[in-house]
Amino acid sequence: MECNMYMCDTEYEKIIELGNLLLKLLDSIPSSIKGSNKLKSKIQQEIFCLEKAKQANRLKKEHISSSNLHHYEAFVNCVIKDPNCVSILELFHLDSDLVGKKKIYVDIVTEQRTKWIKVVARNPKALSQIFKGEGDYQQKSIIDHAEEYLECAKQNAVLFKPPVVEFYFASGIEIDLAEELSSIGIFISGNILGVDCENEQKALELLKIEPYQLNRDVNRLNLDVPTMIAYVSALTNGHADRKVRGKVLSQQAESERKFPVKPILDDVFKGKELYACETAVSNFKSIVDILGGEGEKKRTEELLSRITVVNDVPYTKLKIKGKIKARALAVFGTGQALEALTTTSNSSFVRAARTQGIHLDVFIHEPRALTERKEIAD
Repeated sequence: MECNMYMCDTEYEKIIELGNLLLKLLDSIPSSIKGSNKLKSKIQQEIFCLEKAKQANRLKKEHISSSNLHHYEAFVNCVIKDPNCVSILELFHLDSDLVGKKKIYVDIVTEQRTKWIKVVARNPKALSQIFKGEGDYQQKSIIDHAEEYLECAKQNAVLFKPPVVEFYFASGIEIDLAEELSSIGIFISGNILGVDCENEQKALELLKIEPYQLNRDVNRLNLDVPTMIAYVSALTNGHADRKVRGKVLSQQAESERKFPVKPILDDVFKGKELYACETAVSNFKSIVDILGGEGEKKRTEELLSRITVVNDVPYTKLKIKGKIKARALAVFGTGQALEALTTTSNSSFVRAARTQGIHLDVFIHEPRALTERKEIAD
């Protein structure tokens, strides 16, 4: 009995030490990686539960062996090894015919959001048994989770293609299950178990497949009203040093002197087909007619001659409220329908869309207003 208690105490100290180490490792990752605080909270909760059980003299081996800290160890190691990680534990929405609307938390989003990684640290034999129907009643298999991930990826496309999905098996995966996952579109990483002379080549092929090989070049651009205004503005066309009336315009002039917008837009436009919806063009023309100077009006004609105007295709998955206005729904919806990258300075709409679970394909630049008629003569 004393021996068992001693072993339990030793294992307890080891796993608490592991938890604290994981917290330190998370402190060292770049602050640009979103979601690290979520993972920290989960690790801290695991440590708290173990400490509470210890203090109450209720600690058992099962508490230690079943602790999620073993999973989080594999999770943190995977994040640290991935130099392109964008976010962890990011929430996405799945609209399923079987279960309705569901939240899916993706362990690791990487490669400029075009790749999702799920970290699996479970015992490989247990994974295979559940897959064969030998688990608890209605217990989901890894195939069930994979199908949900793949369907969710389809509904959250990046540059009009679903993110590729990779499952990383920290404790390994048996070859039959690896084959099954690969056959439905999951990329495999980690050790493949149960390999012999007959299936060695098959196992090597499963691990050699590189998930990040999708061509995501987008040749179409959909121009929002703020983009067209910024492109023709006197401010971005050689007048950044002129004095202008108004605090906001003066701030934009100062920003333009430091970070010129026109060269950025010219670079984005290069080699691309330019589109704009009827609502965007109509609004753009009205604004220029009322506020634009002669040079800005001339540049407007030149820009519009390069643009193909298309019918509005309003976005129907978003509700009009707050920062989400009807014009923006027409503009961004048209971009998605054209499979075109929408250029805009309307970052508030993009953020508001994300709160409703919608990730739009956009290029965001700094705003620039029409200033020619607001210039102060020397």
